[in-house]
Amino acid sequence: MQRLRPLILKSSKGGDRLVAGDWWISIVPAGGPPDYRRSSTDFAVGYQIITATLTGGEGSYIVTNSTISTDSSADAMKPGGYDMKIIVYLFKSTVLDKVIDVR
Repeated sequence: MQRLRPLILKSSKGGDRLVAGDWWISIVPAGGPPDYRRSSTDFAVGYQIITATLTGGEGSYIVTNSTISTDSSADAMKPGGYDMKIIVYLFKSTVLDKVIDVR
């Protein structure tokens, strides 16, 4: 049985603080359409998000600068590729657009 490690997203480069509610994140299987969820905390240099939860499920989501959780039965990450995107919703500008590989 293969043990999965959670995805860890770190902000290690300098830049502006992303304000709670302004940044939205999507983590979906590679090739699928984004499914953005709104943040509830600021995100800045030194913060990290650790999650194994995809954003494509039903229900309410809580997105913070440390985790993504839901009250529904969202799919968990399995080995494979995932599209991860962060946008600043107000400006529709992309902050992060990356394909990650979970082993």
